[in-house]
Amino acid sequence: MVEASEKITIDLQSGSNSAPVSSEPNYTKAVKAAQLVLSENYVLAEPVNVRDIAKNYGLEVVDADFGEKLSNVAGFINPENRTIYLNSGNPENRKTFTIAHELGHWILHRDKLEKEPEKYAVLYRIPLGRLNQDPVESEANCFAANLLVPKTYLEKHIEKYSDVDQLANIFNVSTEVIGFRLKYESRHSGN
Repeated sequence: MVEASEKITIDLQSGSNSAPVSSEPNYTKAVKAAQLVLSENYVLAEPVNVRDIAKNYGLEVVDADFGEKLSNVAGFINPENRTIYLNSGNPENRKTFTIAHELGHWILHRDKLEKEPEKYAVLYRIPLGRLNQDPVESEANCFAANLLVPKTYLEKHIEKYSDVDQLANIFNVSTEVIGFRLKYESRHSGN
C-alpha cells in the first residue's frame, strides 16, 4: 500500500473533475466496450476479477492512504505511469467499482485522459444514480457496471434471486451497482 508520505498529488483547485459537456453519453459504446473486454479476457463466471483485467491492459492497481482531506475521493488514474490509485479506506466492492470505472476511462477515453488528465482522472464518491452532467463520467460508470455485472450473468441469477443484496453478493458489488444494472436493463430490454 502506498503511504500518505509518498505524496499523491491531485489537482482539486477547480473543485470539479468534470469536462465541459459536449454531447450525450454513448451508453451503447460503453456496453459494447465492456462486452469486448469480458470476451478478450475470457471471463466465464462471476464475480469478475477486475484487478487482473486491469493488469491485462498494462495498468497497475495500488491501494493508497488518501488521508482525511481526500476521503471523498474513491480513486484516480495516472495515465503517465499507467496506475490506478484506490482509496484504501473504501470497502472492497467500492474499490472494485473504482477499478472498473477507471479502466472504462482507459478503454473509452484514453485520448482525453492523456491530453487532460486533471479533468478525467479523479473519481469522487457520489451516488451512482445521481444524474452526472459529464457524459464521459456517465460512460465510465456504464462501462464499469456492465463489466462487473454482465447482462447474461445477471439474467441467469435474476430468476433465482430477486433480492438485491443476494445479487450484490454474487457479483461482489454494491446494491447500488445492481440497482443501476436492473434499471438499465429495464430501459433497454429488447436491445
